[in-house]
Amino acid sequence: MKPTTVFARSFMILAAGTVALGLTAPLAAAKGRMMTPPTFSELDVNGDGAIDQGDLDAHAAARFDAVDTDGNGAISAAEMEAEMMQRAKDRNQDRAARMIERMDRNDDGALDRSELDGMRGKGDRGGRMLERADTDGNGSVSEAEYNAAMEKMAERHGKRHGRDKGHRMHKGG
Repeated sequence: MKPTTVFARSFMILAAGTVALGLTAPLAAAKGRMMTPPTFSELDVNGDGAIDQGDLDAHAAARFDAVDTDGNGAISAAEMEAEMMQRAKDRNQDRAARMIERMDRNDDGALDRSELDGMRGKGDRGGRMLERADTDGNGSVSEAEYNAAMEKMAERHGKRHGRDKGHRMHKGG
């Protein structure tokens, strides 16, 4: 059997086993990523240049152990939540750093109001939003117009993401 066939078969077995155990999200969280396949070197645990079942088993065990912080052999809701929170924190730190790098025109490591205002895209977003939501043309948006605009946006968002329904909207009143 070709090495790539062995790898593909072994990877599918690992993936199926992980899903069957219900650990896909926390195990992915242990590596700080969301369902990104591991690299070859991450799977080649023993470093021999080939991935075998022993490597896959060792990799899965290490990922499980990273989430099982108290070492009791089970992942509690608190451990899962801690991993999810850390993953979100890491993702947000990376995102904030990329935004600063991209938007910081004066290279001071921070964004001032003019840099934020200048990066909102073409035209005045707030003004465009008001124009779309102000269905009666009186220059302001009532609560009913606001709720209708939010519902319409949720419907568009749902369609873009393959959902039948948009996000739940809070309707004040």
